[in-house]
Amino acid sequence: MGNDVLTVFSGRPELQNDEAAVTATAAHTNNNHYECIVKTFYMWIVKLKVRVLSSYPCRRPRTTHDRGTNAVNKFDKNSSHIGFLQFPLLQEGNYGECGFRIDYSNNCERQRSSPPAGKDSGQEREGMPKSPKARKESSKREREEGRMSEEGLNSFRKSFRTERSRSTGEERNQSKEIENKIGTVLREIKENMAGIVEESRARRKELAAAREKEGEQEREHMLKSSEVRKESSKREREEGRTSKEGKNPLRNSSRTRRSPNRSEEENQSKEMDKEMKTTMIREMREEIKTLRKELAAVREENGELRKELTTVREEMRGREEKGQLEKADWMKRMEMIEEKMELREKKERKNNVIITGIGAISGNIERGVEEWLEREIGVKVNVKKAFKINQDKMMLAKIESWKQKKNIMLSKSKLKEKKGERMYIDDDLTKEERETQKKLRELAREERDRGKRVKIGYRKIQINGDWFRWDKRQEKLKKIC
Repeated sequence: MGNDVLTVFSGRPELQNDEAAVTATAAHTNNNHYECIVKTFYMWIVKLKVRVLSSYPCRRPRTTHDRGTNAVNKFDKNSSHIGFLQFPLLQEGNYGECGFRIDYSNNCERQRSSPPAGKDSGQEREGMPKSPKARKESSKREREEGRMSEEGLNSFRKSFRTERSRSTGEERNQSKEIENKIGTVLREIKENMAGIVEESRARRKELAAAREKEGEQEREHMLKSSEVRKESSKREREEGRTSKEGKNPLRNSSRTRRSPNRSEEENQSKEMDKEMKTTMIREMREEIKTLRKELAAVREENGELRKELTTVREEMRGREEKGQLEKADWMKRMEMIEEKMELREKKERKNNVIITGIGAISGNIERGVEEWLEREIGVKVNVKKAFKINQDKMMLAKIESWKQKKNIMLSKSKLKEKKGERMYIDDDLTKEERETQKKLRELAREERDRGKRVKIGYRKIQINGDWFRWDKRQEKLKKIC
């Protein structure tokens, strides 16, 4: 450090929690010198294996006479100590201080213990000073952990419970209730407005009636005053006549006081009219103000209700979209279930045949069906079970194996050779298969009417040598390549 002076004062911080002082003093005017002093002081702290809890510049100028003084606060017996590091300011001869809050607790254990192996070198070691940013983050974490421990819940942990989605019926009922409430509130507002208007009209009528009464009273007063003036003028004329005739001039006059003239009465009536008008105008203005306030409150309520209505509509729109997606999902699932059921039913009916025109069979029905098949088409089969359907017009027979059924279907064309008898052998089809075959027969009839060669198979049709399959979803024929 050249001509710099570095002095470290210490008690016995490495051995016991006793009163201690830590001060580093330097005398130099270089701007970069404070950093060198702090680094050196940190090296000394690491040697003692103590932990710097905080550091802060005091920025208090000191004179050259205070270089050797030990400006240190008393040691806190609860394992913390505040020390000051003196550093030079820009002006020569002036010094500042940097304070360090140092932890001296468990120093002996810290000396004996060594840092764990395998740790990253960038991690913060015990005994090394923390940066202000690291201290802020650690204090923030401690506050958050304390708050979380007080609440007893992890605020970042997501609940594993999923809210049970409401059914579409409940959502519709809820939306209807909200709309009904909004409608009732709007009706009440309209009724209140109508009542306010009626009250204002009634007040205006009352004011008009009061004005009419006051006008009548004024007219009556004017009539009375005119009569009084006439009487007074008459008395004056009589008194004047008697005085001219030679009565005692020293006698007190019997004249009454002169009543006010007509102009004064008119002025009084005008002033009264002005006062009445001003009071009426004042009352009308107050009523208008109150009505405006009530109207503003009603408008605010209407605005809030409109906002609520828009939010409800948006929620309903979102729920409808969600319901449509759920409906599409359910439709797919239903189609899959129907396909599985269709396959199972096909498997159960695979070896079944339906015979039309077999007639009545007495005794064992299964044995009778076997004999009829051998007699009519020349095929020997074993019938597991047979029973009549559709009011004894048709017979359903369950054949023992698929091979035997195939022989029956290949030989059933022999029944066409027997004219006059309507006997048929068909597959035992499901409802969906029967509908498909019915549509294919209708198409075949139309194509035959057009003069084309047509042949019907299972779920397919041949038209002029080209085979077509019936598409269930699109409900039309597709050519088989």
